[in-house]
This record gives sequence, structure tokens and C-alpha cells, in this order.
Amino acid sequence: MLFTDENLEAAVRGPLEKPEWPLTKGAIRELTGLDAHSEGVEYLLGLEYAVNLTSLRLNGNQITDISPLASLTNLIELHLYDNPLNQESIDVHVPNLRDRGVDVTWFGPPGPPEK
Repeated sequence: MLFTDENLEAAVRGPLEKPEWPLTKGAIRELTGLDAHSEGVEYLLGLEYAVNLTSLRLNGNQITDISPLASLTNLIELHLYDNPLNQESIDVHVPNLRDRGVDVTWFGPPGPPEK
């Protein structure tokens, strides 16, 4: 099992057109874009295998930890608004992604991280 969050897994299965087959790391690598907004996602473990993702929409979920996204070097666009990110994600991961040129959209409590 690659994903700890069943809602994230369901969102990934759609664009991969693999509704029932076991998901493999190779299949996850095929993803270039994912729209999982307002899908009830809490955990991102498993997305680190989606190394070809360029666009990721995760707004309107319950995500606190975005550390699994740190290794996605092809990521260009990341939508995270309306997620209760933890302090490490706000202070470390969002700025690191922005420093790599990723267009990160996030706002929510306690406030958007600014550079």
C-alpha cells in the first residue's frame, strides 16, 4: 500500500484510470497533474513517488504536513489554501518550495508565510 490516506488514493486513481488495480510506484510516476481539492485528504504519504507532478491542487482539505512534497522537483504549481498546515510546513516546507520556484498558493491560520 503506497498511500496512508484513502481519499488521496481515490483522487490519484481517477487520472491514472486504475480504479481497482493495485497502485505501483511506476504508475504513480505517470502523474503529471492532480486535482484533489475538497476530497477530505489529511495525509500526503505516497505522493513522494509522483516525481513527474507539475501541478497539484490540494486546497480545501485537512492537510497539516506537506513534507512528502519536498522531493517533487518537477512541481511548478501547488494550491494549498484552506488547509491547517502545521508550523514546520509553514516555516520550512512552503519557503523551500517557493525558493525552488514553485508557485505555492496558501492562506489559512495562523497566516500566510511571507519571504
